[in-house]
Amino acid sequence: SSEETQYIRTVDSLIASRLSLKVQLQAIHFATAASNSHMINALSNAAAGGAGSSGYGIYGASASGIGGVAGAGAGA
Repeated sequence: SSEETQYIRTVDSLIASRLSLKVQLQAIHFATAASNSHMINALSNAAAGGAGSSGYGIYGASASGIGGVAGAGAGA
């Protein structure tokens, strides 16, 4: 009957909406977690004076020049 068809369509629509919202929430959650993780890593590397992902520390010296290695790094 038309009532049964309408019920099935309504339930189907509700399920689709719920799944869509769950996917959106997961995407936001994981994007935020990844962003926070990268920010924490960058800050902890900079605070320790270490090289970041670019290979340069907070003072612009290359990672190979840190620690007084002769002939390596910027300005050595």
